[in-house]
Amino acid sequence: MAVIKPRSYRRQVFQFVLVFTVLAAASSALETWMRARQIGVGYQDAITRTVRALTAPLGVDAGSMPAGQRCTLRVNNIQLVVTIECAAVLATGLFVSAVLAFPGGWRVKVVGVILGVVGVALLNVLRVVILATVAQHKPDWFNVTHDVLMQGFLVVMVTPLWLVWLAWVMRAGRRSSRSASAPAVRGD
Repeated sequence: MAVIKPRSYRRQVFQFVLVFTVLAAASSALETWMRARQIGVGYQDAITRTVRALTAPLGVDAGSMPAGQRCTLRVNNIQLVVTIECAAVLATGLFVSAVLAFPGGWRVKVVGVILGVVGVALLNVLRVVILATVAQHKPDWFNVTHDVLMQGFLVVMVTPLWLVWLAWVMRAGRRSSRSASAPAVRGD
């Protein structure tokens, strides 16, 4: 026997998909606009410096930044340039789009946006640390690691991050609905 979903459920799903699609397209356009105007170089530079600091204890010699080339790491004659695409702007935008499109109050959305911006930034730094470490210790593996494995890394890692936020939202919603339906108890 098939379960028939109420119209409001279908409407919410349609609304989520529509809002997410519009916001995701806007985040993609934002990344393109940033790339065209070279906006975000300071953020890219911060990623580069953070990766350099984190990889030094791992035995990675990222060298000094070449003159006039911010956002560049040199490891074993492999040049890692942290571009705007490597700064995870699009992945962050997709996460934020999913949070904002999901039905819920502004408080859970603010928590979601903060979780997404910080979480994706940390995952992205981890991604670049992995690439620098591979460049140092297994330079023959670098191209495969960069072109194949790390292309999907953020998608694979950001999806569970969003699901953790979603589980928290659903659990918080169940708690608030239980407390709203519980009879009032007086302490007289």
